[in-house]
Amino acid sequence: MDLTVMSAFLGRDKKQVPAVVACAKEVGAEVLCLQEVMDFELPHLQENYRFTRFVPMTRFVDGSTMGLVTCTNLAVSEVREQYYMGDATELTLFDESTPDQVNNTKRRPLLTCTLLKSGRWYAVGNTHFLYSKEGKFGEQHHLSLRSLAEILRPYKKLILCGAMVMLRDGSLYNEFVQTSGLQDWVPRTIECTLDRKLHKLSALMNSGAMPLVVVDYIFGVGCSPVVTVCQFEGVCDHTPLLTMVQ
Repeated sequence: MDLTVMSAFLGRDKKQVPAVVACAKEVGAEVLCLQEVMDFELPHLQENYRFTRFVPMTRFVDGSTMGLVTCTNLAVSEVREQYYMGDATELTLFDESTPDQVNNTKRRPLLTCTLLKSGRWYAVGNTHFLYSKEGKFGEQHHLSLRSLAEILRPYKKLILCGAMVMLRDGSLYNEFVQTSGLQDWVPRTIECTLDRKLHKLSALMNSGAMPLVVVDYIFGVGCSPVVTVCQFEGVCDHTPLLTMVQ
């Protein structure tokens, strides 16, 4: 039997978790990897999944936190949290005054869960890479990318989901693919992963003032998708991506 995985980047505090869960159930996703989940949204996920692992990336002045979540009802044998920027001990107060401060106040984990289905083990990774406004990046991005690639290198079989926030075929994307050895499973027929109805930039995209961009991905190494990665519109800020893996 094959494993069905969905990845979705949420609009922060926009109450999009129920819509994503409903979409995941409708299409039979057995693993759900989410980015930018608020801690107060966890009860809804815990009502629907026996296993829900939350890794906060930043905190806010009201005491709430935001981070990655991986959910499943399958058996989980191992969970790993590895950091390619920041560490497990310090959770910084979020500051979005500048793009650099957004990145400086978010630690960057790779959350990996090993899941069992029909006697086969699957490693599924979940991450949210550094923010890059208008596709601009600097040395901090390169250092974090190299660190992430180093963490990924020992994985001989992995499905990696995430909001990578790097333009497809841009220099950062190309560097990641070359250094990590992972393959991009998102087909070229998908031209944009920002939802053209729900994203805050939807008006600009629909008017042609902003180009369509792919910034969310499902990558793989040591395995291959049985069906092409597909997307679902009208669910959350970035279109959820779904694949079935051998």
